[in-house]
Amino acid sequence: MDRVLKSTLSVLVLMFAQAASAQAVPFVRGDANQDESTDLSDGISVLLYLFQSGGLGLTCLDTADSDDSGELDITDAIYLFNHLFLGGPALPPPVACGEDPTPDALDCLSSTCPPEPSGLPAAYSRFVDSVEISVDGQFVVLHTNGVPNHPSPYFPTSDPLYEPPHAGMVVNPNRIRAQNLELRIPLHPAPAPAASDTRLGPIGIATNGVALFNQYAGPNVPLDREIATFDRLKGHPQMTGMYHYHVEPLFLTMDDPAVLVGFLLDGFPIYGPREADGSLPAGLDACNGHTHATADYPDGIYHYHVVPNPPYLVGCYKGTPGQATN
Repeated sequence: MDRVLKSTLSVLVLMFAQAASAQAVPFVRGDANQDESTDLSDGISVLLYLFQSGGLGLTCLDTADSDDSGELDITDAIYLFNHLFLGGPALPPPVACGEDPTPDALDCLSSTCPPEPSGLPAAYSRFVDSVEISVDGQFVVLHTNGVPNHPSPYFPTSDPLYEPPHAGMVVNPNRIRAQNLELRIPLHPAPAPAASDTRLGPIGIATNGVALFNQYAGPNVPLDREIATFDRLKGHPQMTGMYHYHVEPLFLTMDDPAVLVGFLLDGFPIYGPREADGSLPAGLDACNGHTHATADYPDGIYHYHVVPNPPYLVGCYKGTPGQATN
């Protein structure tokens, strides 16, 4: 970079990030300058740190590691800009205040988070900011508009997230509309005496706020005809415009097939099609689940896994389901 460009970038960073200091602020992936927002100035901060001699000091290198590779380099700025302006992959967790689930050598000297409200498990920090989360007694309450944060042909053509249909896709007549979806799920899930069938409509919620549906297009009607209407990232809207996933949500799993996909109405988490070590899940029961430790639950928990064939997400509820209203 020449001196003019360096000076310009420095001014921009100071304008956007006067709050970048040694004071303790929340850990949020991509918030390189720790001004408690993730935006253009964070990518510029990374570039200045890397290329300007004696440039901007970063008090939390771990937040600047936008792609969570364990190293800080130019790809972190590229990854962040791609996410912010080109509809690229989501930032790895935590995208809200939390802890880095990936061990690495990058330091974070000044980052703190407020206490979890009413014992809310740390896994809920994986949700995007647009999902409102609270605790009401023994229930976690999640509120979402259900609008995906990735491209789809089901957006209006004027929407920045619109993309043309992929080859062979059959576009259904519905279009994405904001919802008023609320899920009440057990704060402390436990296996029920007997598993129960899922119903049509929302059976859970993905970490990007999109509804999860079961393996049926109607009462005991398989998805065979609907699969062709799924967009590139495997979702589509129903008649009221509620966008949803019946199968593996590729936007969440393409970069990390072991990622936390979301939670089911019974409060148990659902993960991608792989274990953290890259292996296929073993010993799944009829509900698509089993029990062992995960990155989010080191003491172990029953959890579901996405599978490539029916029932795709879950075959039944292992616990007692809460409620979904819209």
